[in-house]
Amino acid sequence: MGSRLGISKHPSYQRFLAIGREREDAIYLEIGCCFGNDARKAVADGFPVHQVIATDLHSDFWSLGHKLFKSTPDSFPARFIAADMLHLTDSAFFHLFDEEQQLQLGKIMARLLSSTPGSMIFGTHIGLPTKGHREEPITQARTRSMFCHSPETWRSLWDGGIFPKGAIDVEVSLKEFDRPDVAGAEYCILVWCITVR
Repeated sequence: MGSRLGISKHPSYQRFLAIGREREDAIYLEIGCCFGNDARKAVADGFPVHQVIATDLHSDFWSLGHKLFKSTPDSFPARFIAADMLHLTDSAFFHLFDEEQQLQLGKIMARLLSSTPGSMIFGTHIGLPTKGHREEPITQARTRSMFCHSPETWRSLWDGGIFPKGAIDVEVSLKEFDRPDVAGAEYCILVWCITVR
C-alpha cells in the first residue's frame, strides 16, 4: 500500500463491487468525494454509474473532476449533490470533525444505510493507537489539533453506540505511514468497514 489508500486498495473493495453487481437496488454514496476519483474508479471496475451518488461541500470540486478526467455529466452520469453532511436530515473525512460531530455524522450515515444483511459503510481516515487529539502538521511551523479515534473506540462508537450492540460487524485496523509532505512526520490511518448482520 502507498501512503494514501484509494478505494480499490481498501480490504472491503471486492465485497463492495460484488454488492453493485448482485443487487439492482445497491447505491454507492461517496461522502466527501472531492474530484470523484473513487466514484470513477468504482464505475471503471464495474459498479453501475447510475447507482452512484457523490457528495461534497463544494460543487466546484466535482466540476474540476470533470475537467481533470475529461468527462461531462453525459459521459459520467453519476449523481452529484453539493451538501454539508452535518446538515442533512462518510473517502477520508471523519478526522475533519470533533468527537461529538463524528458521532452525529456516524448516526446520519447509519440512517442512510440499507438494513439488508451485507450492506456496508467503509472508509479510511486519520486515527491513533489511543483515542485523543493529534497535532496535525500543516507546515513545518504550524499545526492544527485533530480528534482521532483508536481502533477500539471506533469499534465501540459503531457497535453499541450508533447501532445496537451485535447488529453489525466492525472490521478496523490501524496502518502507519510516513508523511511525504512534512519531513519526519508520521500518521496512522484507520481502515474500517461496518457490515449489517
